[in-house]
Amino acid sequence: MLTVVAAFACLTPIASQTVKGKVIDATSSAPISMVNVAVIGASGTILGSSATDTSGAFHISVPKAGVYRLLASRIGYIPLITEALLLSSGDEAEAHLTLRASGVRLPPVEAVAEARREGLSRAGFYKRLATGFGYFRTPEQLDSLRPVFHAEVFAGMGGVRVGPDGRLQLRSFHKRCYLTVAIDGVIVERGDPLEQSWIEIVHVNDIEAIEVFPGPVGVPVWLSRSVGNCGAVLVWTKGSR
Repeated sequence: MLTVVAAFACLTPIASQTVKGKVIDATSSAPISMVNVAVIGASGTILGSSATDTSGAFHISVPKAGVYRLLASRIGYIPLITEALLLSSGDEAEAHLTLRASGVRLPPVEAVAEARREGLSRAGFYKRLATGFGYFRTPEQLDSLRPVFHAEVFAGMGGVRVGPDGRLQLRSFHKRCYLTVAIDGVIVERGDPLEQSWIEIVHVNDIEAIEVFPGPVGVPVWLSRSVGNCGAVLVWTKGSR
């Protein structure tokens, strides 16, 4: 079971709202560096983020007062989403987060194969996962993450963000670079602003797995002709295959 310690305290008001704190390992209590800590608004938008330093510390400025949650994620650890945090104007909040390592001893190969979702296997999900190209959220990772907002699903996945219009963009591009989105193998978005946003089609609780390709490399052959330099996102839903 995930052990979480989250404490928030309002300190002396300053010019803007800030969240600071420290992330430690649940087993050793040692500080964890390179943890991505993001501040998420009610709409699922990431309003600020910071990577922890060698002492496990982070410091994030928040543009306005409101109710937020923190999402902490790092390879090798189970992602953590905190309870709601109320930030009034000028508040400085302090959060102490504890992450539990996700590494577990694997059962025999036969058991691992049985644990794979049959539909995802037929769709080639696990084969692409094994190649090392792209970014992936497995069913087990999503079960641990328990996302409430669509934006939480993509935290730390190749610079992908959910824009105000619900479309998936790459952060690294100065100009808007929209990704092609396919749901259960059917293309639903190509970046056209007149298209229906994919988040209006799939509820976050119905997502079984995610694949992100920030470019044409690694994209499945059946999708490659429809993908530009921005790349693609493959969304797989529960019980669809």
